Amino acid sequence: DAPAAIILLTDDSVSRGKMTAMDIGIICQTICLAAFSYGLGTCIADQGLMYPETVRKFAGIPDSKQMAISICIGYPDLEFPANKLTSDRISTEEFAAWYGFD
Repeated sequence: DAPAAIILLTDDSVSRGKMTAMDIGIICQTICLAAFSYGLGTCIADQGLMYPETVRKFAGIPDSKQMAISICIGYPDLEFPANKLTSDRISTEEFAAWYGFD
């Protein structure tokens, strides 16, 4: 039930490839971290782009822009059941090796 969304776009004049995807990922993470520092919650979601024609119409996005990803943003409801979910995780030592950090 986030009240707002941020839609990250690319321009048709920019070639799409690995670097563009990396740039989108970097700015997406930075937006989420900045929002957190202000007490906001975010959810990176491609569901916000499932109806691109509708999103374009209501957000005024021209055809020369490509929608890359959306970020839902708002104040988190810490009592909502999904926000209390925890999952078991393996330890870092089980999937990573660290060399030169003795």
